[in-house]
Amino acid sequence: MSNQQQNPDAQDNSLDKIRQLIVGRDDKYVKDVVSRDAKVIVTDVVSEALHERENADGSVNKVLVPLVEKSLHRSIEANSEKIVGTLYPLVGTLVRKAVSSFLVDFVERTNALIENSFSPKSVSWRFKAWQSGVKYADFVASQVYQYQVQQLFVIHRETGTLLHTMSTDPDRSKDADLISSMLVAINDFVADAFQPTGNEAENELGEIKTGDFTLLIKIGPQAILVAAVVGSVPPEIRSKLQQTLEEFHQFYQKPLLEYEGDNSAFEGCETLLNDCLISQKKESEGGKKKHLVGALVLGAVLIILMFLAFLRIELSILQNTIRSLTPPAGIVITDTAIENGKVQVRMLRDPSILTAPRWLENEGIALNDVVLYEEPFVSLQASVVEEKLNRLLSVYPAVTSRTDEKNNLKFSGNLPLGALTQFTRELNAIPGILQLKPDLSGISITAGQ
Repeated sequence: MSNQQQNPDAQDNSLDKIRQLIVGRDDKYVKDVVSRDAKVIVTDVVSEALHERENADGSVNKVLVPLVEKSLHRSIEANSEKIVGTLYPLVGTLVRKAVSSFLVDFVERTNALIENSFSPKSVSWRFKAWQSGVKYADFVASQVYQYQVQQLFVIHRETGTLLHTMSTDPDRSKDADLISSMLVAINDFVADAFQPTGNEAENELGEIKTGDFTLLIKIGPQAILVAAVVGSVPPEIRSKLQQTLEEFHQFYQKPLLEYEGDNSAFEGCETLLNDCLISQKKESEGGKKKHLVGALVLGAVLIILMFLAFLRIELSILQNTIRSLTPPAGIVITDTAIENGKVQVRMLRDPSILTAPRWLENEGIALNDVVLYEEPFVSLQASVVEEKLNRLLSVYPAVTSRTDEKNNLKFSGNLPLGALTQFTRELNAIPGILQLKPDLSGISITAGQ
């Protein structure tokens, strides 16, 4: 019986020996495998591990922040010129935008102060504001702006606590907590009192309107965004508020879900809410008149430009028509251009042929929009030479001419010696006549002068 019972210590020693055979002494084999594949193993889980540890106790951020700060500090010390060169375009752009925004805002405020502080309009507005029982700043806003978002409230939906508020007038922020509580109470009253369907979401307030003042209410899962608007509310404001509320939930989802009265987590939301403090000024009567005059002037300029363009097109068509013409013998067109509202035509013309205006009129070209510049020249074209010869023969009707089979110009007839001498002189004076090979042997000399 005692032989069958095993000693526990002996069993433990046996297990240790088996484990040492499998994993090695002091887990050597396992450590070798883990050490060899450490990068692959860690790579697969490092992101999830950091995320879970940060969610658990926030220690990852506490560890990384000092490391990043030290690394950045050392990098600036070692490569300050490189970092400055890299950040210079960004910093320069930010500075320019900030200065530009400040100057624009300063000029607008100065102009508004000058226009409304010492003018009959400002006195009238102050009196009307006193009659209406409203603050002068509110009355001016209602007169100057077509619409203006004057104040924003971000309210925690479950508790009704004001998370953050922004306003164009710092004095309005004093009563923000009271206003937010009243809004939540009114919304709860509407949801409870008018709930025939049992669906609370369908009976929540979306808008409260009194006269020229409107409260726009956008309700989200954890937060409510309320905008106080003066004037006519355009549709884009509603969509902007809805988009801002969605972004607020996206950026502050965890603080909203874990909210216990501490608003410090929402101190950085001003950048997000600032885009909703928008306004649009009313267009004054003077501005409308200026726009009307500007539109009339612009229309007149456009009409004049269209008329000039039409004339230019007509002149271009006329210019191309003249260029496409085939000039008669003795005329050479050297240039055409549009200048001073006319088509300028420069040409060479033999004085003995048809005039240029006559030629253009024969081609159907109106001379009202054409200016001709002629320079004389001597044409040696055969047709021009023949035209000059025909004019000479019309003076001497007793002489005729013909061209033989060898293209020689033969003359025949009867002339006195003096007339023959004169005819010969005038014939030889015709430029290019020699190319026709004139033959005067057929002319007989008769008695007389």
